[in-house]
Amino acid sequence: MIATEKAIGERHIGNTSPVCWLSPFVPHGRMWDVMGIVKGGFTLGGTSAQNLSDLADGIIKVLPLVTGDHSLWTQCPIMPRTTTPPMNMSDCSYLNTLLDHASAAIFPEQIAWEFRDCFR
Repeated sequence: MIATEKAIGERHIGNTSPVCWLSPFVPHGRMWDVMGIVKGGFTLGGTSAQNLSDLADGIIKVLPLVTGDHSLWTQCPIMPRTTTPPMNMSDCSYLNTLLDHASAAIFPEQIAWEFRDCFR
């Protein structure tokens, strides 16, 4: 996909080392979306400081595009991908894939409560 997007040149924005920055074919935001795709992939918890630095460099380059209205806050969702035992099914159900309807197994209030200690 990255090679095709670069060749077409319509949605490819640029690169920061292993991260390719694109405007997605099907955006989810009301105004605009930008996504970074890491070549070869990595998990945030199991990567090098250099990979995280390259990802941050791309984010720094994108953020100045948000100008004018200061009520538009940037969001950075971080969601783990899992499989559900005992059949090891994907965490992407028909609700997500076909209906674009997100569902959660844990209440957001519980997540906030568990992560608060990390910010104290």
